[in-house]
Order: sequence, then structure tokens, then C-alpha cells
Amino acid sequence: MNRRSLLAGGSAALAGAVLAGSGGSLAQGLTGTITIGYEGTNAFIGPYIGAAAQAVMTANPGATIEVNPSISPNYLSQLALQLFTGTAPDVFLIFGLGAGELAAGGFVSSLDDYVANWDGWAQYDAATRAGVTSQGHPWAIPWGLNPYFLYYRKDLFQQAGLDPEWQPETREEIIEAAAAIQQSSPDSIPYSIYAGANGENATAADFMNLILSNGGTLIDPDGRWFIDSCPIRETLAYYEYAFQTTKVVPSIVLTDVSPLETMPNYFANGELGILHETAKHYGVWMARNAVDAETIGVALFPGNEGPLALGDVGDAWYINSGAANPDLGWAFIEAFSTVELQAALSAEDPHLPARLDARDASDWLEQPLSDRILEASTVMTLPPPEPQFRKLISVVQNATGLVAAGQATPIEAIQRYGEELTRTMGEQNVTTEACG
Repeated sequence: MNRRSLLAGGSAALAGAVLAGSGGSLAQGLTGTITIGYEGTNAFIGPYIGAAAQAVMTANPGATIEVNPSISPNYLSQLALQLFTGTAPDVFLIFGLGAGELAAGGFVSSLDDYVANWDGWAQYDAATRAGVTSQGHPWAIPWGLNPYFLYYRKDLFQQAGLDPEWQPETREEIIEAAAAIQQSSPDSIPYSIYAGANGENATAADFMNLILSNGGTLIDPDGRWFIDSCPIRETLAYYEYAFQTTKVVPSIVLTDVSPLETMPNYFANGELGILHETAKHYGVWMARNAVDAETIGVALFPGNEGPLALGDVGDAWYINSGAANPDLGWAFIEAFSTVELQAALSAEDPHLPARLDARDASDWLEQPLSDRILEASTVMTLPPPEPQFRKLISVVQNATGLVAAGQATPIEAIQRYGEELTRTMGEQNVTTEACG
């Protein structure tokens, strides 16, 4: 049964596929009730969560799984409050990059005992495992890795006299293409990279991507955070060049109150030329207008040593450390993590399936973005779930926002970046790298 047949058949068909895909290995004899939480704004994942829950309940008539999608406009804040007050769901879905912080806070349970007896764990490669491992223990199970791409509008490229089959070799070539769009389509937004507080976590992602592109890292081999380095200086200089010198990234990208929503929408409407964003957005664009999606070009970001891709392990399933019935919670996670379900969901909501065997499934391979995702996977960097990572975000937002707004030079911004990061992480946890 293919993905279209599954979806057409509704939750019952999906649940049947989960049961079939498990090979009859779903845990049985479980009783009790658990709650499942996830961000309800995800337009694709709900039926798959419902199917996995139904499959477990079918195999365990004495068990009840309550699925509670969040309708909060800020799911992360809601979940954080629930965790602090002891009211969080027994099992919840949130970014795998948070594993270190959640584990350090004692909010989630280690999955060592479960993965030790699960044959599916062998299908997660070392990089994917590392993306949810902290203190030597796995804390979450991801379903799809999320690489970043340089998306571009082929129609705007053609109007600017640019090759619609584009793969920039340097960061300068991105600026040059954006400048050509700026000239030929003056009412459009030529290029978008996130900066400042309104870009939220995506500001840190674009900053990290540019650090990688410039041959750098955020931390040294001993785990100390760089407060000054050539790659950091070159990254902040790129923001100045894009926002202030050439103005190919207009101020609206910085000042828009919800750029994570509006920029992808501008791009889908043909009003934005080049956008650095995650693979999952392609699925939204395809669902909205599959024909128009043919005008969307996909390139890798250029680095000093060739094309690269920043990625992350995407959303992952955690078991609340306060869950009264963790075994039932694990049964749900295992049911959600079958080859068939991962492949079908990763085809509809474009991701690189976390399971290696799901990457060979025909459903996923037929998805239009799969070739580029596989290409990206060979040059993809997955950040580790550093417990202090969230503290970095506001420091990056401040530095990039000041430079993008023209309120500080890159040198002035890096001085403030270093001071804030030292204050945030502690002097013993930061270092510098000689530049020039």
C-alpha cells in the first residue's frame, strides 16, 4: 500500500499499516493511560500520530492513549511551563536539539533500556544518534532530519537573466544573483537571511550556517565557545554586506514581526528571490500549489571547501520523567518509528528519514525533493544537543540585529558578542581564535 492509499484510507488504514510494519512486534499486555503532546500547527503529522496511537491501543485493549495537539501560538513556552509545573504530557514531540537542556533539567527519561532492546535503533546512524545524545545517553527518538537549502525562484532568476539551474560556488555569487533580481524586479525582496530577535531560532541557524560556510565552528574541541574568530568576523561582515552595503536583504526581513511566516509566504507568492530555509517548507509549498512548486529551485549553500548543508535532527519524541506509565509511552514511540510510517511522513512533510532503511522506501524516493535531500545528507552538519545552546540564541540575535540595522560595525558587534557570551557562559567556558 502506497502513501496515497494510506492517506485516502484515513487513520484506520494508517494504523493498520503501522501494525503491519511492526511485524507484530508491538508490545502487548500494557494497560493504563498516557497523554501525547505536540505542536498542533503542523499540518501533516496529526494523522500519523493518531495512527500510531490507535495501533498501540489495538494491540493493547486495556490501554488508552490521549492525543492532545497544542493550539498555543507558542508551543515551546507552553511546554516549558507544563514541565516546570508537572503538567506536561507523558510523551511529547519537540526539537531534538533540546535533548541536552531537557536532560540536564531532569525533565525527560533516558531511553537506554528501551533502545537496547529495540532492533530499530540499529537503523539510526552515529550522527543521528549523537543529535539526541547527551551525558552519554539517548533522550529522544527523531523521525526526520531537517536540512537547510538555498531556495530560489526560477521565474525571478530568468527575468534577471540568470541561469535557472543555479548552484553558487561562493557567498559572493549569492549576493550577485540577489543584486540582479534587485535590478530586474525592484518590487521584490531579492534575498532573505534571518537576523535579530524576530528571526527567533532561525537567526541562530543562519548565523551557524555562515560560520560553517566560513570554515568555522561555534565551539572548540574542548567544548568552549568561541567569542572571537575569523569565521565569526567574516559572518558578521556578510550581514553588513547583505543588509547595509548592497541592501539585497531589505530591512523588512529584520523588522517584520513574524518573518518565519511571512518570508516563506513571500517566496511562495513569487515576491522573494532567494531564501535560506529548511526542507520542510517545500512540503507546504507543494501542498499549496504543486504546479507553482516547479518554479522553485533548490541549491546547497556554498562553503570555503565546497557546498554544505546545516541540518538538525528535527522534532523528536521524549518521555516525560514524571510519566507514570513510561512503557506505554515507549510503545507509542516505537509504533511511530516504523519504516513505513517514517517514509510516508517524510515524503509528505519533506525530511530525511531518521531511519536508514526508510530512506530506501519507494514512497520517500518518489518525493520530488528526495534527491536533493540525499545529496545534502553527504555534506550535512548536525549540531550536538549542547545544553547551553539556547543561551547562545539571544547573543546571536543581538549581534546580527545590530549589524543588519547598521547600528554597529562587525568589529563593534563582535566585541559585544564576546562580552555577552562570556557573561552568559562563564569566562572558563569561552575562548578566542587568532585571526589574521
